Amino acid sequence: MDWTGNPAVLEVQRRGHSFRVMRRITDDDGSIWDVLVGRASWGVFVLLFVPVGGASSGSPRQWMLEAEAADQAERALAGMSEEELKERLRQAGPREP
Repeated sequence: MDWTGNPAVLEVQRRGHSFRVMRRITDDDGSIWDVLVGRASWGVFVLLFVPVGGASSGSPRQWMLEAEAADQAERALAGMSEEELKERLRQAGPREP
């Protein structure tokens, strides 16, 4: 899957977040989201939900992920079902800068 077309993902990359695992989900309203692991602060990881289509599709959201290391956070994301990701999207709050 080519993520380079999502301007919001590029913004996440510019802000210094690195990632190796990404997922793409469609929510119950039909909106498409890219999901990746971000670092909120040292040792704190979040799932970042980035709307495909940029600002016109909504605002990025985040959900606190219980993980002690980046590889653990990425394994958690890789192991989640689409339904689990949709539930976390419903619980997610606005992305903090």
